[in-house]
Order: sequence, then structure tokens, then C-alpha cells
Amino acid sequence: MHSIVSTHQSRTSQAKQPSGVSKPARKDPRRPARVLRSFNEYFWYTSTDGVDRLATSSSTLSEVPRQINDHIFNASLFAHIPYPTSFPPGSTWPPQTAQDVLYSDGSRYNDCVGEHCYTDDTCKDAYCGHTFDNWKGVTQDWQDYFELRKTADRGIGVFTKRAFKKGDVLGWYAGEIIPSDSGCIGNAYLMELPIGNFKKDEDDTDSGYASSCTSSSTDSELTDTTPTTEKTVMIDGEKQGNWTRFINHSCAPYCNFRVRRVGTMRIMTVEATRIVPAGVELTVSYGNLYYRPDSYNNCSCRAKNCVSRGKVVERKEMWPKEKKRVKKCRRLAPP
Repeated sequence: MHSIVSTHQSRTSQAKQPSGVSKPARKDPRRPARVLRSFNEYFWYTSTDGVDRLATSSSTLSEVPRQINDHIFNASLFAHIPYPTSFPPGSTWPPQTAQDVLYSDGSRYNDCVGEHCYTDDTCKDAYCGHTFDNWKGVTQDWQDYFELRKTADRGIGVFTKRAFKKGDVLGWYAGEIIPSDSGCIGNAYLMELPIGNFKKDEDDTDSGYASSCTSSSTDSELTDTTPTTEKTVMIDGEKQGNWTRFINHSCAPYCNFRVRRVGTMRIMTVEATRIVPAGVELTVSYGNLYYRPDSYNNCSCRAKNCVSRGKVVERKEMWPKEKKRVKKCRRLAPP
């Protein structure tokens, strides 16, 4: 995820003091050195010169995203939204909580993440008692598994501290839940999530939520252009979210976004689609339309099958056509 950086004081007295937003020095010598880095409300990353710096949003220099591991919900944003056709009769609407709008009926799909993260040990019980509150707790220790670093050409990225196997659930996308027609064009942190009942195809050629740009025959047929009547909301991670907001796109990714649930709460997870070694940049596909041909935004992953390979676009010609960029997921049949 591309981000502009603000600096924080250097680790050594010999290093030159950088300008910008600075992380205040520790006043209490008894305070553990990692407390501010681990539990502060902001994100810190390691720059190429080994200095810890404060991350800011890619869309505005002055915006410093808050670190939250939750869904923020404002009921007033949904007060005048019509009852979704994808919702079963009798559901709570207008929604008063995130649970109301993200309710998932486990009796239909056995796709609960279970009680543990960073593993493929998911829950097969359609009527399980797993809770969103517990899930937030077990995913709070993300810095034991990942770290933020400055990349050479794609802003801040997420790097692994340990290896993961194919199928492991690595985390989930947090942020503010907003109506699908909300969000500005310049916001690069919007994630689309279906609500209510939605079709689950038995293969990967479903419409609307493709999340792979790999070169296999199945993936090459994936498209986001097929009309869909499903209702969705957006998860906005621009101003507040968790570490997954920093995962950069790649056309040959290690992970995909996937719709799952935790108990009766629908969430968007990040899951490994192949072996992920320790010490590599974690990448995910944003979907086929994120770097669509009518946009001046180009992918810089340099993969052989990169969607922007050979793309030459005049910026002035693209401005009138520019649309909101939204991350999409691949919907898979339940495990």
C-alpha cells in the first residue's frame, strides 16, 4: 500500500535528526522499549536507513491513520438506506450496530475462522459460539508475525517474521463500515464486502469479487465486469484500520482476500494461497479492476503477468474517466 511518510527520532544519537512528525522520547526509563511501538494508536514502520518512522495516509500528507483492530460504525450513515434485497425478512434495519449490517447466518455456510488466527484450523460448526470480540483479541498480536517496512518503490509494505503455509488465515481487514455509495475517488483503502445472502459458486469464476491476477487459465477468465445484484458495504481503512491496510498489491500475490465469518459476524480475511516464507513482503491481489485500463494508476509489482505491463496512459485523458478504486475479494466455496 503506497503511503507518504513522516519521520520519528532516530535510534542512535549519531544519526541525523529527520524533520517531520516525531515520536516523543521516552520519559520513564522503566517503561519497556516496545510499548509505544506495540500499543500506540498509530503505525510505525522501519525505513531503509533503519529509522522508525510514523506512517501517514497515501491520499493526504497530514492524515495519520489510527491503529484499530475493530469495525467502526455510525448508524446515521445508514438511516436512509433502503432495506437491502439480499437481507432475509425480519432483519434489523436500519442497522444500529456493525453486527446488524454484517450478520452472517452460519447455518448456510460453514466458513467460520474459529478461535485462532495464523493457522488453517478453521471452524466447521455451522452453529458455533465463536465471537467477534474474541477474534479481535487473538489478532491483536500481529506484530509478533509481521512488521511494516519501507519498500523501494511502493511505499510502506508488510513483511513476514515467520513462514506460513497455504490456507493459513493471516488476519482481517478492519475499518469504518460505510454505505457502498460512500467514499471518495482518492481513497485507496476501500474494501467491498457483501451483506445479507449472497451466491457462493462452487468454482472461482464468480462475478463481482475476483481477487486474483495470476496467469492460470481459471484466473485469466476472472472478471469484475459482470453485473451483480448483491448488496454490499465498504470497509474504509484510510483514517483508521489495522495492519492489513498496508498490504501491497501484486499480480503474483501470496494471499487473497476472502469473505468469512466469525460466529455470526461477517468479516474479510487475508489468507495465504501458497507457501509464504519468512522475511518476504506479504502481497495480495486487489482485484482485476483496481488498476483497470481506464485509470492512470499503474501497478508496479513487476510480475511477468502484471496488469500494467506495457500500459501507457496519458494522465490528462484519464482524469474524466477516473472512478473510485475498491479492493475486491475472491469468493470461494466453503471449506
